[in-house]
Amino acid sequence: HGLQQVKEWKSKFGFQFHIYSNDHFIDNQPHFHLFKQSDNIDCRIFFDGKVYDCGGSNYLDKRTVEALNYFLSHDKHQKTLTDLWNQKNPKLSV
Repeated sequence: HGLQQVKEWKSKFGFQFHIYSNDHFIDNQPHFHLFKQSDNIDCRIFFDGKVYDCGGSNYLDKRTVEALNYFLSHDKHQKTLTDLWNQKNPKLSV
């Protein structure tokens, strides 16, 4: 299942993907949070891989950004994120 791919990020990179319920669009687009508690990183990222911003005290390293862009280049992963967004934010479905 597509979400299994997302779960692999936790073991492989230490990052978690999260889509909040009742979230909001940023620039009229859905987004997800990529966070890594141990490094105090919390980034908001559009489904195309563009990083909107990163809160916390750190930023994404080059290896993580490259892996993220590769991951998001697959249609099935885009669909997984879109489905999850629509499930959690039915009033803002995409």
